[in-house]
Amino acid sequence: MKKYIIPVVTLLALGSIAVAGNASAHGMGVKGLSHAKETPEQHQTHLDSRLSALVAQGKITADQKKLIEDKFKVLFDQKQKIKADWKNKTSEERKAAREKEMTDLQKWAKDNGIDPKYLFGHTGHNKWDKNK
Repeated sequence: MKKYIIPVVTLLALGSIAVAGNASAHGMGVKGLSHAKETPEQHQTHLDSRLSALVAQGKITADQKKLIEDKFKVLFDQKQKIKADWKNKTSEERKAAREKEMTDLQKWAKDNGIDPKYLFGHTGHNKWDKNK
């Protein structure tokens, strides 16, 4: 009986490491969620609940919530249209395009009286501060 314990414990330990490593490699967080695997419907549900909470906390208005939702729909449609084009761009071109998109989104948020940190939920790690 004792001779089976070590192989079983070793197998269980290796299995745990494999599962944890796989979750980590695929960007899964504490809850095991991966935004990369999120469907558009799941993303919309997540966005709606997060924005509703911000409205309830008085951080944005209901009108601003609607503006953000509409903006995200437009951005999603734009990304779907140019998806194939991104494959032909260099990493520098993709980086420049993302930075332009970020700058445009910041301007849009400022024009609509919305704190940019509420657009993506980066309230703990605010990458927008460097461009203020």
